[in-house]
Amino acid sequence: MVHITMNYMTRTRRSSETSKKPNKSRKSTDPTRRSSEKARLKAFADSVGDFIRYWGFRRIHGQIWTVIYLSNKPLSGVELTRTLGVSKALVSPALGELLSHKLILNAGGDLKTKLYIANPDVISVIADVLQTREVRLLDDAQSRFTALSKAPLSKLPNIDFPRLTELGSMIAMARSVLDLLLQNIRDRDLSLLNSMMNLGKA
Repeated sequence: MVHITMNYMTRTRRSSETSKKPNKSRKSTDPTRRSSEKARLKAFADSVGDFIRYWGFRRIHGQIWTVIYLSNKPLSGVELTRTLGVSKALVSPALGELLSHKLILNAGGDLKTKLYIANPDVISVIADVLQTREVRLLDDAQSRFTALSKAPLSKLPNIDFPRLTELGSMIAMARSVLDLLLQNIRDRDLSLLNSMMNLGKA
């Protein structure tokens, strides 16, 4: 009888201790909800990626920049590939290009795992991109226009020179608008940029 009673007390004590232990298998967040939130972030990053292509970048640039910019902590390349569901071969060169344009910055890490954060000064980033890309493209177009317009008429019999002159005026106008836009951005006056973006939506 004593033996049976002792066995019962032992089992009861073990059962009580087990019930008091925290259940480590339970997670603090619902995995279904976390998966849904991750999908929403990726969908938004995809949209920014589509938009940024109008600025001469690739979709992956916009996707990576969006995820890094919205993150409340530095991110690694591995985390980016997991979040976006893309390959490391696509992410690695894109990170280098974003660094070269100062859209993202190095945030430490080690030799194996580098961490990245977004440049918080977005306005200066926009100005830098416009200065290094669009200004260069327009200046190149202006230079080639000048070279072509100086050619003798006899050597370009199939060219409509009045239309060539009109194209030159369009290039010059675009350059003037870009200069004005850059000045507005440097002065932190975004009214012209907002007007241009709204015009593009019309």
